[in-house]
Amino acid sequence: MLTVVLTVIIVNTPTLATVFPGSDGVPKPPSNQATFIHWLKSTGWPIPSRYRGYPACYETWRDYRLLVYGRPSEVRGNRYDKKSQQYAYLGYSYDELVVTNSFFPDDSRGGVTRSNPWQWKELDMGQSARISWARLSDRQKAFIRGSALTYRGNSYGGMTFKGLGLTDRNTVVLAQPSWHQGFALYTNHYRPGTSHDLRYATFNGSGAGDVAVTADIELLTPPSADGCYVIDAQADEVVIPYRMSGRIQSYTGLASNRDVRFCGAGHADAWVVGRGDGPWSVETFLRVNRNQLDEDKTAAIVLESQAWVVSHQGDISLARTAKTVNIRAEDQDPPLTVDVDIVGAIRYFNGRTNCLGRILPANPLRFLGLEKLRIILQFNRTPGTIICSFGDIDRRLTGRAGETKYEISLLAPLRATTMDWDGHRLQPPVALRVRATELNQPAKQVEVVVPGIEITGTIYDIAHLQIGY
Repeated sequence: MLTVVLTVIIVNTPTLATVFPGSDGVPKPPSNQATFIHWLKSTGWPIPSRYRGYPACYETWRDYRLLVYGRPSEVRGNRYDKKSQQYAYLGYSYDELVVTNSFFPDDSRGGVTRSNPWQWKELDMGQSARISWARLSDRQKAFIRGSALTYRGNSYGGMTFKGLGLTDRNTVVLAQPSWHQGFALYTNHYRPGTSHDLRYATFNGSGAGDVAVTADIELLTPPSADGCYVIDAQADEVVIPYRMSGRIQSYTGLASNRDVRFCGAGHADAWVVGRGDGPWSVETFLRVNRNQLDEDKTAAIVLESQAWVVSHQGDISLARTAKTVNIRAEDQDPPLTVDVDIVGAIRYFNGRTNCLGRILPANPLRFLGLEKLRIILQFNRTPGTIICSFGDIDRRLTGRAGETKYEISLLAPLRATTMDWDGHRLQPPVALRVRATELNQPAKQVEVVVPGIEITGTIYDIAHLQIGY
């Protein structure tokens, strides 16, 4: 088992909790009638009441957290208590039943409740109760049945729906519960000790909800046998693709997908905007260069990601995750090199004296026009692609595994004389250019230029001289 000491590097820091890529910012709870109506539309609640079209009232929702339609002033025969500053009726339910106010003073003398809710025996509310409960989802029904209740803001020692013996037959649901809305239950009972003094009561309960979200990072390529990702000897870096994902694991209370404004997963450099409960995922990559490693040529890179869900009222649910990626580098090979040798087939300019008595100075890089040239290339290891350029001529070869020596044949250019027979300069010398790429790494290459190549006359000049001689 290889043991390494690792330098820890944290990359891709998750986005701040209040800044989510792909979103227009965290929404705020409703602050007026217009934003309240917008929130109701976004979360799928009906805006007007069923028959007369009373609009949902922001002020009632703000003060009581109840979805009530119309205003207290629109309820005929409504009463107002100056001392408590409470109306007897807050407005209407969706089915336009009057929504009674639990905080309105009791009708008993002095406005004080003289009996205890635990003593009341609630009466069957008939069709109104059954219709109101029929409008609830199974989750809403279960939520109400398991909720704590208050009457006029008092829990009376921990009242609950079940504890009071309430049912869907003796309660009318005047306001439906949700994540951000409480509920109101209307009941009738006879004042304890009487069989004719009919009284009503309104019980309230709070809404509740939350979203549990999970985040994950998945590496898309496996590491080497020692658990590390390796920068090869011929490479400067390693690229590791990975996938970030998130999903809604569960809803609690009365939270549901319609409460979600936006969701997603990722970090500041790569993210995905979620749809539905997920999973949502985005693929990106980690690029690690040799210069990021420590002196032992190792590092531990910590990838971080998060998933988020934001409600229409700005509730934020976050899940963060991290994964450590171990990196090591092999000792780097020396760069690709090539030795270039040019050999002419005639080698006329080798220090000889020609038939005219001219001394031809030795110059291994001086050739006759149209003379066949052998370009001999010796690499220190197998190259990828080889390109040899001479004048307007290009020759291309592909490296062969295990071979380091290559040969290219071409002719010296015609009508490109750089020096006459007497050694006078006619034009600048020409150059041979060799370019080669690393095997499997085309972005890395070596280039060698052989300058100072001279061309004098052509191969036919020798024949003419010999004939003349």
